[in-house]
Amino acid sequence: MITDAELDAMPKITPAIAAEYLQGEINRVTIYYLAQRGRCPFCSAERNGSRWSYHINAALLKRYKAGEFHPATNRR
Repeated sequence: MITDAELDAMPKITPAIAAEYLQGEINRVTIYYLAQRGRCPFCSAERNGSRWSYHINAALLKRYKAGEFHPATNRR
């Protein structure tokens, strides 16, 4: 289990780390899927040719874990 302090100390948070931090609430594949479609409240995705880069906002990730919002409420 990753604590808030450990999360804050990480230089880069990957979708796998975010999924571990959320303790099974959402898995990394779902984070990839939602981010690629612009529907993840704490992660954005950028396409670089055939590859994707993921950028996770630690503050938003913590708010998500606290229950402040859910991906389904982030529709456009």
